[in-house]
Amino acid sequence: MSSYFGIIGIITILFILLSLYKPNISIISIILMGLSLRLFATVFFSHSLSSDIYSFLITGNVLLQQIPIFPSVYFPFIFYLGALSLIVSSYIPPLLFLKIISSFLMLE
Repeated sequence: MSSYFGIIGIITILFILLSLYKPNISIISIILMGLSLRLFATVFFSHSLSSDIYSFLITGNVLLQQIPIFPSVYFPFIFYLGALSLIVSSYIPPLLFLKIISSFLMLE
């Protein structure tokens, strides 16, 4: 446990030292670097599974089986996203597809 706090302390000190340096970077570059870093982490940890993404797959499967769940009609975006991930599963693994989409839409 103490090694965990040591790593957090080192990272905190590193961020403090880096904050003293004021680079001249545009906001577009910062956004692109952030999205690239998030996409790299998504692909690197593509086999990790969160309950949200797993529920997207389950609801997408329910939608493709045409099982009525809700009495009223509305636009269930998550259901369609899960169904789309199952439809394109022959091209890209469904979990990776959902993680990439959720990375850009910040669904998690």
